[in-house]
Amino acid sequence: MDYRDTTHPYSAGGAYTNFMRDEGFMRDEGRDRVKATCGPNYGRLTEVKAQCDPDNVFRINHNILPSRHR
Repeated sequence: MDYRDTTHPYSAGGAYTNFMRDEGFMRDEGRDRVKATCGPNYGRLTEVKAQCDPDNVFRINHNILPSRHR
């Protein structure tokens, strides 16, 4: 059993994005993991992303898709 398995039952279910693996380094965490990390803010973050980066230029690391891409 490793550290994550031992401590996970006591966690709130979220994650720090600093500790997520990025797609360029090891593996993509997946859309569900990014949504879980952002929690209830995910919907609003996709709206902001649609306004600030509608073409999803800044898509490396734990990407939040613009609302039109969802």
